[in-house]
Amino acid sequence: MTTRFVGRELGTVELLGTLPADAPVLSAVRTAGVVALTEPVELSIVFLAMRGLRARAMPWPRFDYGEVLWRVGAVVDDTPTWIAVRCDLDHRLVARMAARLMRYDVRRAEITIDELPTGDRRCVAAAADGRLEITAIPGDEIAPPRSRPLLVDGGRRSLAWHEEPRGPVRAATLELGELGLLAAVAGPTATLERAVVYEARDHACGVARRRPP
Repeated sequence: MTTRFVGRELGTVELLGTLPADAPVLSAVRTAGVVALTEPVELSIVFLAMRGLRARAMPWPRFDYGEVLWRVGAVVDDTPTWIAVRCDLDHRLVARMAARLMRYDVRRAEITIDELPTGDRRCVAAAADGRLEITAIPGDEIAPPRSRPLLVDGGRRSLAWHEEPRGPVRAATLELGELGLLAAVAGPTATLERAVVYEARDHACGVARRRPP
């Protein structure tokens, strides 16, 4: 599967935890009924500041924006897989493109990703249904987590998604702030346990394609 868009991510933070099987955000996956979720259901929330996203075939226009991509764990043919279940974006045109081409469940949000002088990353997403505020505290350098295939539309479609770390990748502990958005999207018993912090990543993604039956 080919990728159509490329850009550079800065200060990416991936939050990792679990959520209950009846979480509101899983409704589309349950309705589709085509993919088995992990037990317990893995949760990945990726904060990224995209810089210069463009189509491969065109040097212009380029888009800078903030994104929070919510993913849950699944298993497809014994392969660990992510299903994108929601995408918060702070750029109107990019939001329309992501809903139409990537088939994300898109919500408009105010997103802040700060790199503090100490090397900490503070990630804040504010949306109509709540606020999520987390501080990730980087620790030891680690090997980049293994990439997984990415599905959308409840698991009915696949989406090309590749990232190549540029600079250190570090495990991080969390200081939890406001969690209203987490509860609204993933349920009141969802947990965030750890994080991975990237200095920068080269990013490439495609458009949603229907999976073969």
